[in-house]
Amino acid sequence: MVQIALCDDNIQELEWIGRLVSGYLAGRPELDGSLRRFQSAYDLMDCIRERGGFDAYLLDVMMPHMNGIELGQAIREAGGKSPIVYLTSSPDYAVQSYRVRAYDYLLKPVAADALAALLDKLAAELQERRETPLLVRTRDQVTPVHPGELLYVRVRDHVLEYHMADGSVVESGTMREPLDQTAAPLLGDGRFVKINVSYIVNMSFVQKLAGGSFLMRDGTVLNISRALAASVRETYIEYILERGKLPQIGV
Repeated sequence: MVQIALCDDNIQELEWIGRLVSGYLAGRPELDGSLRRFQSAYDLMDCIRERGGFDAYLLDVMMPHMNGIELGQAIREAGGKSPIVYLTSSPDYAVQSYRVRAYDYLLKPVAADALAALLDKLAAELQERRETPLLVRTRDQVTPVHPGELLYVRVRDHVLEYHMADGSVVESGTMREPLDQTAAPLLGDGRFVKINVSYIVNMSFVQKLAGGSFLMRDGTVLNISRALAASVRETYIEYILERGKLPQIGV
């Protein structure tokens, strides 16, 4: 999961940039991303003290009482090492931003394509730094599978099929252990849930929970067993709400 904090005292800027970031995250479900908005540097620092830091910060420079540079210093003094991106209407603050080891800065008004390009670069570095791939033993080699790019796992004829977001499928060699044992690393990851005896699903790629099925973003429909229906529904709703989103639930 990539957690981003956005802080800007200007409500119009906060809403505009927030929409851009939320739209970007919606288009990149593999990031399992969330965004929290703050209109005050003090509110952001209070949140950090209460719940811990974020994976990345987007900070306005010109803010009253505590400006963005001072906020960045406070984050660093609190032990935060995550990337800081500054949002400013003037490039004059670029030098000051590097005093807090800023990752980059964007000029206002922030353009959607410029923000997306920066978030692409930032997300790639965060994912590479954080995610350990699964090492899947196939018939003739060992293949790394990144959980963030995995839609779902299916077991068929004692073989595990890892269905990836790019449409590819990685097949394991013959599986001798139960699915729960073989896929234990995934079941210990908050993004994944077992929906029946044969499938484990990455909820970040679920487009909609409809009746007794998950509609995946690639159009695949995966049926949830009656025995697991209540617990899967509860797990999915909790997962979505924790990320500040509204679950898509149909009938």
